[in-house]
Amino acid sequence: MLFPILTESRTLIDLSGIWEFKRDDGNGFSEKWYEGRLTDSITMPVPSSYNDIKEDMSLRDHYGWVFYQKSFSVPYSLLDQRIMLRFDSVTHHAKVYLNGTLICEHKGGFLPFEVQINEFLQSGDNLLTVAVDNRIDDTTLPVGGRPDPNAGSITGQKDVSAGKLRNIPNFDFFNYCGIARPVRIYTTPSQYIKDITVVPSVSGTDGELSCEIETSAVGVIKVECLDEEGNIVAVAERGNTGKLLIRNVHLWQPLNSYLYTLKNFKGYGKHEDTFPAGRGLNMPMNVKDISLMKWQGANSFRTSHYPYSEEMLRLCDREGIVVIDETPAVGIHLNFGGGANFKNGKKINTFDPEEEGGIRTQAHHREVIRDMIMRDKNHACVVMWSIADEPDSCSEGAYEYFEPLFSLARSLDKQHRPCTLVSVQDARYKNDCSLRLSDVICLNRYYGWYNGSDDFEAAEKAMREEFDFWQNTGKPFMITEYGADTINGMHNTVPVMYTEVRLLDRLAMAVTGPKEPIMAMVPTSMPVRYGSGCVLFHCLFLFHGLYPKEEVQQVAYPHNGKADPSNRHLAHHKEADCHNYSHCPHDSQFRSHRHGPLLHKAAQMLFIKVCAYKPVMEPPRTFGKAEYSRHKERDGREDRQYDPH
Repeated sequence: MLFPILTESRTLIDLSGIWEFKRDDGNGFSEKWYEGRLTDSITMPVPSSYNDIKEDMSLRDHYGWVFYQKSFSVPYSLLDQRIMLRFDSVTHHAKVYLNGTLICEHKGGFLPFEVQINEFLQSGDNLLTVAVDNRIDDTTLPVGGRPDPNAGSITGQKDVSAGKLRNIPNFDFFNYCGIARPVRIYTTPSQYIKDITVVPSVSGTDGELSCEIETSAVGVIKVECLDEEGNIVAVAERGNTGKLLIRNVHLWQPLNSYLYTLKNFKGYGKHEDTFPAGRGLNMPMNVKDISLMKWQGANSFRTSHYPYSEEMLRLCDREGIVVIDETPAVGIHLNFGGGANFKNGKKINTFDPEEEGGIRTQAHHREVIRDMIMRDKNHACVVMWSIADEPDSCSEGAYEYFEPLFSLARSLDKQHRPCTLVSVQDARYKNDCSLRLSDVICLNRYYGWYNGSDDFEAAEKAMREEFDFWQNTGKPFMITEYGADTINGMHNTVPVMYTEVRLLDRLAMAVTGPKEPIMAMVPTSMPVRYGSGCVLFHCLFLFHGLYPKEEVQQVAYPHNGKADPSNRHLAHHKEADCHNYSHCPHDSQFRSHRHGPLLHKAAQMLFIKVCAYKPVMEPPRTFGKAEYSRHKERDGREDRQYDPH
């Protein structure tokens, strides 16, 4: 599906703005609210999630349908064109009515859908009504509870004390809902380009683009490739497939993007929510997020845990930000959190047969994989597809559930990007189906937090044992989430949970302890807006044990959490004799949620190519008097500066 833009042959009308809004009181469909104007409605901005817009807790926690409504007109001059109504994201189930007629339905938020509306238009004003259902269960992605009150802890939805139904998400972020991204009308000629697939390849200094163009009619297609200065660098004029040769091609690189334009002529982990718009499209914050990532030295993120807006991916193309594109498949784990689920007195496992209570998401899962790849296949920034986040991937039946989904994803992507799923921490990790299915192993690990918070040394030992296992599999692996959290400014005389001193103490053990360190992370008080338990840079590429011990050292940012990587990295490149800067591991830098910068010289981008080097140590970390004394006493090191201020 092509992203709609204004061109010489295509018109674009944005329906964003203030819409009328009304919660369903149980009579919305029986009284046919969609046939006329809503009464007793309130205002609601589109795009936005509706939950936090008004000072109304009952709206924030609403369960069920709501109705949006807006009037619009189409200029008479456009009526001989093909007129499309497109929704970029409606969470989670939409019924779209135009002038009282149901014209389409769509299940699944986070991905676009569209419908041709020519036959439903009338002269003058047209009444557009969108009914939106926010209910989640074991057929939706992300996953929620079943409407069976006897099914168990996470699947019962009856709130007995309040006497009402409610959503119970099987995931750890808020269930924002509504029309979260723009609604647009766009037009095309009667003969038009339906879709474009571009597959790039490089040979020496030259690039080749294989183009496949789907059209509504047969004809000659001319394709021009323009560089960033607007110069035509390649032309092809033939049928629906062809190749363009670009001499001395400029490659797209992380934090060093270069974009070519194709013209056709017929003939950290982060979430996407902001206050108060929820998951409504927020381009100023998207630009700010990327600015913060670059300021911290990061160059990538995972779209945890749903596909982000097309506007964000286009921005990442432009800014040189690497993206792991993830489906909304979070919560495919009926024992999430260790709870047990029962149906008719029998324990339910995630991948039990559907008739016995097992998960019922696979059909919808196939739909969202197809929609995501078809939407995002041509983005330079997308380097890998994430099929799911933290599923029950170590249990019986997981391989049989996921193998068809991985096969589908690989069949849809002609660029053959790697596929993965992000594995939850599980003592049975040796049984993880990701071993057999994923091209790159992605691990969410919370050693020392959810696991081993009372015994950090034991947690470290268990983590090293597990990482040794993954290293010996022969597949690259990365940490996509890691665990630690503090409340900014919270202190205590002893390092208890959530205090800054606990974090500092525990991390100092990793940095200065007698064993080979895993990572160094330096706390900072810089406020960030991301929710508890998340990391801004969700895709932390940490490869354990790939360097000899003597070549792994810790570094910290020099002052105030700010990075100045250019000179240091230049020295790295020279010393390591790295000829391909775009794949050099020295450029990977990260920061954690709340706790500031994170660097580890064993970290690499995606595909590991081991090269020996000796990192250049940065200026020592400045500590306050109490911290300085404590760390000096702990490990006898003098290589930290004492700042009396």
